[in-house]
Amino acid sequence: MSLDMLEEFRFAAFRHREERGRWWPADFLRCLDRGNRIMERYMGVALGRVVAGARADLVHWDYDPPTPLVGGNIAGHIAFGLSSRSVRSVMVEGSFVVEDRVPAFDADAIALKAREQAKRLWARMEER
Repeated sequence: MSLDMLEEFRFAAFRHREERGRWWPADFLRCLDRGNRIMERYMGVALGRVVAGARADLVHWDYDPPTPLVGGNIAGHIAFGLSSRSVRSVMVEGSFVVEDRVPAFDADAIALKAREQAKRLWARMEER
């Protein structure tokens, strides 16, 4: 329901546990990784991995983990520690789109346009 995938991940994990589901954060992470593997088959490029030939989409987190951060507990850190507010830089296909928390685009202009379009959308919805 939001644009924040970390919050969606966290929400899914907690909501699942409330329903007495058996999955833990690592299970959700494996599910997301399977999605990458499916997309690789259709797109013909490596996704979600740092390997030769993969897209250079990287996120630099400003995150001081409260417990040791190792491969076996990354899903727990995603679910309980990391926040989108921890993002410092983002690189897409080898170019920075956010560097040191400064976007390489006019975020204010985009937000203004989004608010204008939201008004139009609500007006159309109210007509029905």
